[in-house]
Amino acid sequence: MRTSPTMPRLKGFRFPREIISYAVWAYHQFALSTADVEDLLAERGVVVSRETIRLWINRFGPHFANCIRRDRPTPADKWHLDEVAVPINGVKHWLWRAVDADGAVLDIFVQRQRNAKAARRFLKRLVTQFGHPRVVITDKLRSYFKPVHDFAPGADHRAHKGLNNLIEGSHRPTRRREKIMGRFKSPRQAQRFLAAHDQISIIFRPRRYRLSTISYRHARADAFGLWDDYAAEMTPDCEKSPLLQSTSNNLAMPSRPLRAASLLMRCADISRYACSSSLTWMVRGLGLSVMLIFPDPCHALGRGAFSRVLIVQASSTNPSWLAAPSGVPARSGASAP
Repeated sequence: MRTSPTMPRLKGFRFPREIISYAVWAYHQFALSTADVEDLLAERGVVVSRETIRLWINRFGPHFANCIRRDRPTPADKWHLDEVAVPINGVKHWLWRAVDADGAVLDIFVQRQRNAKAARRFLKRLVTQFGHPRVVITDKLRSYFKPVHDFAPGADHRAHKGLNNLIEGSHRPTRRREKIMGRFKSPRQAQRFLAAHDQISIIFRPRRYRLSTISYRHARADAFGLWDDYAAEMTPDCEKSPLLQSTSNNLAMPSRPLRAASLLMRCADISRYACSSSLTWMVRGLGLSVMLIFPDPCHALGRGAFSRVLIVQASSTNPSWLAAPSGVPARSGASAP
């Protein structure tokens, strides 16, 4: 990952934001400890202690997670809910997690109880952030029934163990990091780390088995571009700042919504549409109409590639901008209308 060296310095910090953002990215992207990140930076000539890296992760990890929440489209209205035991200092706690139909983590919440009161508290957080779901899938825990009926009265509640396999797989990265960290030291530490780690994984860990090689490389390039934009927004007090407001409908700043929309579409299985001349998508939550213009089937980029992304604001009849993804040549003769 190469962050632009022209970013302004971060006030109050000895190291530039390129190094800080790289340390946060490496810690969350790979199963590394702070000592491992310290060795990676030392190999590149940056001498910094593991304690400083830990402070960077605690301060700026939530910033990147908030930026991803701000720019992501509205999640699907089909939710999967589950809870898993997490021992903290010899006391059993419960990690409540919710994912949508696409496997993206909506929210996590660490609590001491596994009862109806804890389920109500978690569902209230979800409904406040994302609205009412259409379908709620849980296991057979009876504590879900009354809270789902109260907070999502019109939702189809399906309580079945076999239907919840999608969320069971999302617990595996948590178990892997828990083992590397020697278990979580406090509920606050677990909540802070997992809330950031799950959101960062959304853009850097797409379902690669569903993507062609060229589509995966495009998704990875867009993820790095988003990370550079979020690194440029870092401030010394970003840990204390509230959740960033959405700017996806601001036509004066098209770069982040464009990259976020194209990244999420590339994470879908679009290779089967490679022989089509064009395909129009509506991106939920962004209010944008996206037309994917594919090249000929014999194009040098291969199946699943597209040459240009045309984004038109749904509320306007005039196209907003025409842009080509990084690393993809524009189709000859194509121009903005």
